[in-house]
Amino acid sequence: MSPTFAYGKNGKRHAYYVSAPLQRAIKLPTGDIGRLPAEPFEALVLGRLRKLSGRPDADVDVLLPMLLQVDLETHGIRLTLERSALLAGGGQSAISQLQSRLVPGDELLCETRNGALQLIVPMRPVFRGGRTWIVRPNGQAAVEKSAPDRQLLKALAQAHAGLAAHDAAPSMSVEQHRRARSLPDSYIRRLMGLAFLAPDIQRAILAGRQPAGLTGQQLLQTGVPLAWADQRSALGF
Repeated sequence: MSPTFAYGKNGKRHAYYVSAPLQRAIKLPTGDIGRLPAEPFEALVLGRLRKLSGRPDADVDVLLPMLLQVDLETHGIRLTLERSALLAGGGQSAISQLQSRLVPGDELLCETRNGALQLIVPMRPVFRGGRTWIVRPNGQAAVEKSAPDRQLLKALAQAHAGLAAHDAAPSMSVEQHRRARSLPDSYIRRLMGLAFLAPDIQRAILAGRQPAGLTGQQLLQTGVPLAWADQRSALGF
């Protein structure tokens, strides 16, 4: 793959990695990945390097010497890593320390032909909401978010505020509910379902841990089931 870019409708520049056959308009075999968005893919690689090295604030210039090669496979990526950069002393205790830093689901291979370390990260690209997301096999985002989705937080806050202003919030008493009034704004009426999401789903949204691709717009379009178990199933929790 090689890097390229395109401009969106608002003039924003979007970077991608595109396979050589796809650039020559050659159809790829079923299952092959021909194009990846650069930003989440690079965030995934750099995030894993920071995690594994125990340096969460390290700059890119510090991290790149640890990385020898990146291979994109059908169900994940394989990072070939410089052994000496990660194993100070090279003893079993250093390897155990690396193992303790692994993200759940990742696999660290220490015995390879060339002596390098290899980190296997299960992931797959998913096209959702007009964007490509990098997700784990269970559908959760493979890239650890540094901040929650602002638009999703705003929608959740508007839902609670709209209901509270009309004495209809889930946390209000039965007596307050008796005074509840209809919401005149059609947009807020559609939003109100977000206030009735399961508590664990709302906590995940507040922490930025919602499934990849879940947006406020998607919630408005698909609607929110009443039962919490149905919500978790429908929304990918």
